[in-house]
Amino acid sequence: MQLAVPKKIKSLYPFTSKYHVIGSEKMHYIDVGHGDKTFIMIHGNPTWSFYYRNLIKDLSKHSRVIAIDHLNCGLSSRSDKFHRYNDRIEHILNLIDSLNLTNFSIIGHDWGGAISVGVATRQKEKTQSLILMNTACFPSSNIPKRIAMCRLPFLGTFLNQTSNGFLLSSFVMGTSKGLSSKVKQGYLYPYKKIPNRKSIDDFVKDIPMEIDHPSYKTMEQVGQDAKDLDLPVLLLWGEDDFCFDMQFFDEMKTLFKNVQAYSFKGVGHYVLEDAYETCLDKISEFIQ
Repeated sequence: MQLAVPKKIKSLYPFTSKYHVIGSEKMHYIDVGHGDKTFIMIHGNPTWSFYYRNLIKDLSKHSRVIAIDHLNCGLSSRSDKFHRYNDRIEHILNLIDSLNLTNFSIIGHDWGGAISVGVATRQKEKTQSLILMNTACFPSSNIPKRIAMCRLPFLGTFLNQTSNGFLLSSFVMGTSKGLSSKVKQGYLYPYKKIPNRKSIDDFVKDIPMEIDHPSYKTMEQVGQDAKDLDLPVLLLWGEDDFCFDMQFFDEMKTLFKNVQAYSFKGVGHYVLEDAYETCLDKISEFIQ
């Protein structure tokens, strides 16, 4: 099962849908624009490529922009599979191979940042730069109690999937300036039905806090390999993030060899919602 863009948010997200087949599932993605540069945009949890809607419009004026929806997320197909961190990396690598991409930059937010770094460490020759926002690509015990609570087997699934509390609370906790009703509708659309929210719960459960967690070794390796990346990295950070706080920002700054880092006061986790024009300016300067 997969979803189409409804008319009520088409003005915000006016893109033609494309699909990449991975096994029995279909990954939804946007592929627009032309130019010497190519950008791959990877979203986090509990969002979808809608998060990048404005950046897609602006960067595609002069560049090729590819924005994906992870399997079980956004407009991609739904299944009962639990896709872990390494699976998500492999899905992007599969798409890169399918599209014969040879040089690209990757933009990632939240879980999408961790996945972006994972892709870059396995595609060093092809990745030109990284733009990361409020994320982490290494295991950490620095996690808010409210997120830890969402990882609990039964209560977590109720909060994340049954009640849609994880997504709904992000409208309050994820942004300092707030979202319009139409933008909220855009974020909510793919996750209105309980079965469609399985990925939200899966992503939370896949946070590798314990050393014996199935994704711990993958993230630990990505964090180590990130130190060897010889490419420019741009960090854009909302200082009011309830999850990826300034401690994560400081750790991410020291992780890469060649990094430009900016943090913004009064800006939350959804940094592109709270400070879009500022972020666009920093990105435009960086890519030139």
